Amino acid sequence: MTEYAGHGAELAKEELNNGTDIIAAAGGDGTVNEIASIVAGSQSTLAILPGGSGNGFAMHLGLGRDTLHAFEILKTGKTKMVDTCMVNDKFFINIAGLGFDARIAYLTKSNKKRGFFQYFKTTIQESGKFKAMPLKITLDNNEVITGKFAAAVVANASMYGYNFTIAPTAALDDGLFDIMLIKEAPVYKYF
Repeated sequence: MTEYAGHGAELAKEELNNGTDIIAAAGGDGTVNEIASIVAGSQSTLAILPGGSGNGFAMHLGLGRDTLHAFEILKTGKTKMVDTCMVNDKFFINIAGLGFDARIAYLTKSNKKRGFFQYFKTTIQESGKFKAMPLKITLDNNEVITGKFAAAVVANASMYGYNFTIAPTAALDDGLFDIMLIKEAPVYKYF
C-alpha cells in the first residue's frame, strides 16, 4: 500500500533495483501513471490491476474495472509494448490535458471523495466559471493553430475514465499523439 504521493514510484524503484520481472500498479490512472513512469524503459513489465474510480487506461486496454480479469490476463504472460509520453518533462501514459479537463481533474484529485458523482459535480460547478484560453499551437510541420479553446487534449490512449472516450482513434503503439482541441462555445454545447 502506498502511504503518500510519490510512494508508489519509490516502491517501483526498489523493485527495479531488486530485478523484479513484473511490477503491478493496483489503483487508478494516477497510480498507474506514477508506477509506469518508473517502469518505462526498464527490463521489468508493468501489470495493471484496476482499482481506481475511473480507470481510463485500464478501460482502454480492455481490463475494465475487473481486478480478477486482470489477474487472469497476468497469468497468461501476454504483454503489450506501448508508447509513453513526455510533455514539459512530465511523464504520462494515457492522456494529458490543458484547460477545462485539467481543471476538473485537479479539483477532483484534491477532493477526498472519489467516484463518477464527484467528477460530474465538479464539472457542473466549474462549467459556468471557466473561461476559454487563447492558444497558439505549432505542429511538427510548422502549421500554426491559434484560437480560444476550452481544452487541448493530448492522448496516447482513448479514455479519461468511466468509458468517457475523448480520442476514439488513439492507439497505444502507433508512435503518435491524438490531439483534440475543444473550441470556445456556449457552455451547453460542451455537454
